[in-house]
Amino acid sequence: MSTREQEAILLDRCVAVGKGNEGGATSQIEANVFRLAGMIIRTNYKAESARLIAASETYFAVHPDELVPSAEIVRSGWIISAPRLRDSLERLLAAKASQA
Repeated sequence: MSTREQEAILLDRCVAVGKGNEGGATSQIEANVFRLAGMIIRTNYKAESARLIAASETYFAVHPDELVPSAEIVRSGWIISAPRLRDSLERLLAAKASQA
């Protein structure tokens, strides 16, 4: 699976968890991406941010050794870049809000 394909799946999961439509993180990758996503959308999407961070905290409460620094998320290839994650996620959340 390419990085872009993985990113698209993670974005979909971020939107679903952020909107409260799905449960928590199911892997180290999701938990770390949810944590980063929650931090970078906090200004414009407070509720979604809180849900993403809560999902990551629940995962890390059970798997504390799987938390990595934010820079490692990009180095590992889990996302392409933090600014791209923010822009893509905010675009998707705005589109979801306009559909409601």
